[in-house]
Formats: sequence, structure tokens, C-alpha cells
Amino acid sequence: MVIAMGKKDARFLFVALILASYLCIVIGVLTKMMPVVTLIGLGTIGFGWKAAKGALRYYNDTNQLVPVLGANVITILGTQALLAVGYVIARFI
Repeated sequence: MVIAMGKKDARFLFVALILASYLCIVIGVLTKMMPVVTLIGLGTIGFGWKAAKGALRYYNDTNQLVPVLGANVITILGTQALLAVGYVIARFI
């Protein structure tokens, strides 16, 4: 996607997808498709903010982008882990 869009435009898609992932959690809870306790998946929002802000700022500087990519990995894996924990907790309450 980055090749087709270019770095400058792809950074906005990246931020939009991060926002969409958090919105899916909130909307899932509001529509009762997900248990309320899965809102703990929003616990990675700080890392998501860091990744989004860094992508917007450093999209053209690879050395500055590396820590941003680390924050993105923490965001993805952390959100998935917290969602899984939320579902497990919901099963037992």
C-alpha cells in the first residue's frame, strides 16, 4: 500500500487504521457485540498515539521511524492480548 500511495499519503491511512481499531472496540461494546470488559483493549491507546504521532512526523526519516515502529508493534500485540484477557474475564463473570 505504501508503494502505491507513497509515504506521505500512506501515513494518513496508517493513522486512520489505528483509530479504526480502537473505534471497533468501542462500537463493539456499545452495540453489545463485545463484553464491556474488553474495553481494556483500549489500554494501549498511549502507544497507539505515539505510533500515530511519530508516523505523521517522521514518515520520511527512517532512523526516527524505527522507535515509532516499535510502538506500533506494542500497540498491535498489546491490544490483541488485552482483548483476549477481556474475553477470558468476561467468560468467568
